[in-house]
Amino acid sequence: MYWLDINLILNVQLVKLNLQTDVKGPRVKVLKKYLNLGPIDDFYVVDLERQGQGQVVTCSGMYKNYSLHIVQIGTRINVQASVGLPGITGMWSIRSSTGDPFDNLLVVSFVSETRILAMTIDDKLEETEIEGFSSQEQTLFYHYAVYNQVVQVTSSFVRLVSSTSRELRDESDKYSINVATANESQVLLAAGEVHLVDLEIGDGKLTKVNCAQLEHAISCLDINPVGENPNYSKLAAVGMWTEISVGIFSMPDLTLKEKVHLEGGIVPCYVLCSFEWISYLLCALGDGHLLNFLLNLTNGELTDRKKGTSNAYLPSRAICCLKNQTSAEESNLHPVQLLDDQTFKFLSIYTLDTFERGCSILSCSFSDDTNVYYCVGTEYVLSLKKKPSKLLLIAEKETEGGVYSLNAFNGKLLAAVHQKIQLYKWMLRDDGSPELQFECEHRGRELAWRVQTRGDFIVVGDEKMSISLLIYKHEKGAIEEQARDYNANFMSAVEILDDDVYLGAEDNYNFRFRHGSLLMRLPDSDVGQIPTVIFGTKNGVIGVIASLPHEQFLFLEELRSNLRKVIKGVGGLSHKQWRLFNNKKRTADAKNFLDGDLIESFLDLSRSHKDEISRAMSVSVEELSKRVEELTRLH
Repeated sequence: MYWLDINLILNVQLVKLNLQTDVKGPRVKVLKKYLNLGPIDDFYVVDLERQGQGQVVTCSGMYKNYSLHIVQIGTRINVQASVGLPGITGMWSIRSSTGDPFDNLLVVSFVSETRILAMTIDDKLEETEIEGFSSQEQTLFYHYAVYNQVVQVTSSFVRLVSSTSRELRDESDKYSINVATANESQVLLAAGEVHLVDLEIGDGKLTKVNCAQLEHAISCLDINPVGENPNYSKLAAVGMWTEISVGIFSMPDLTLKEKVHLEGGIVPCYVLCSFEWISYLLCALGDGHLLNFLLNLTNGELTDRKKGTSNAYLPSRAICCLKNQTSAEESNLHPVQLLDDQTFKFLSIYTLDTFERGCSILSCSFSDDTNVYYCVGTEYVLSLKKKPSKLLLIAEKETEGGVYSLNAFNGKLLAAVHQKIQLYKWMLRDDGSPELQFECEHRGRELAWRVQTRGDFIVVGDEKMSISLLIYKHEKGAIEEQARDYNANFMSAVEILDDDVYLGAEDNYNFRFRHGSLLMRLPDSDVGQIPTVIFGTKNGVIGVIASLPHEQFLFLEELRSNLRKVIKGVGGLSHKQWRLFNNKKRTADAKNFLDGDLIESFLDLSRSHKDEISRAMSVSVEELSKRVEELTRLH
């Protein structure tokens, strides 16, 4: 018996309950743990690294357990096969000769030995031997070379072996090698920690070209060719242990051209590479940051430094035990806090008044003013509490109710204040001080909870009165109602997809289209033209809604119908029934929505199930997989 333990705040566990009375061991076994981002109170899509890669920042938790999470959009890797081999220190896939189109050898290095696996005709890996190799030593580096040769670097020697006869052709002098790298015609060694040794690969010959002594121990090397010659590099990237720096050396004279110091105390690794004929140096740091520099191939200069972020696991080597405990009375003050986008350290704090609580926040600029301001909408928990004389450092405007939503609107500020939608403009007084001046408003709601804008259109999600569409008339200076949904729905979120299509979510976990299109696009395929919307839920789910073309929708709808026949829900739960529309008053079939998780589960089916669906749809398995894999690029 399986049980999914769902907690509102803490992480989720899938456990197995053993109901047999005579079983030995634990009755409850944890099979898998899932990170819980819920409840997500708010989220935003930002480009933290300014690299053009959007990331979702969520404000998660409740009560005292609030936290910020950064969710990155990545590429899913499907594991095709795996085998357990403990103690692996390195692995390289190479070709038997430089003329082969594909790699067919796998070199696996262990602490005290090296094994070579070869791919057979029937796509199986079998252990093989290369006579010229040293199999009783750990391999530090392995690379194929010119003249149908391969290079093996161990802690003592560099061995040059024929890839056709597999005989040893040459061996270098003995070194104390710590780090090594190579390309098809060069080998670069870190010998004795601080010495660089450059070897050139010839036809059956290893030639020592140059050597140099450095000031600090060498942490990593790279001589990947990034110039016009794909087999030879004129530059080498060398990392240092002590000062945490990267140096660019010219080859073969090993002269230092450029040195850059990197922040942090975690040793990095480097690689020279070229994207679209532009040369870069990539520096991967142990704390998860990726630095990239533009590389000048002529003088080795590094410019245009940029930083990205990836996941990193930092192991703990110490135990912290606190002997003292600090306690204090909980404060009723709610601050507005400014955090660093990299470290999340507090840069500035502005404390609101006692019993004043922030409801909404927005950074925006106004017409005829180039400055950017933070606008904070607040409410007072105690209605009898005396209002302060000043709310913001720049300007304030007292309202008759809580400000639940703020939007930058045509160079003005649009606010949802209790039952009203109010528009304010930015004005300068005679003394030059700024003020928010009321322009117009629209009434007729129970509680204006969520507001979105597009051009002159305003969509309002109400606590009880569902969705309404307003329009701002410039010539009249007024906001007028254009349409509304007369059903009673508590709206938790609204979005404008285009001028005629609106999306609403209510408190019964239902999505509604009121006639999909937003902003994240991939330019290099038809999938890039599909509009998408990102959403977050109180349960901690982050998802994507995509507006599909009609023809593609019909194709995937047929695929969904066949998947429902093959994939059975846990406990026999019907997928169709699970996705029904239900708002406690009525139940209806889900209409014009497809479950992307169900569609993408096609990729995880067995071959027999894929063939079954393929025959039912008269579409090849390869075409089905291609169409589904394209959809995965939307998230």
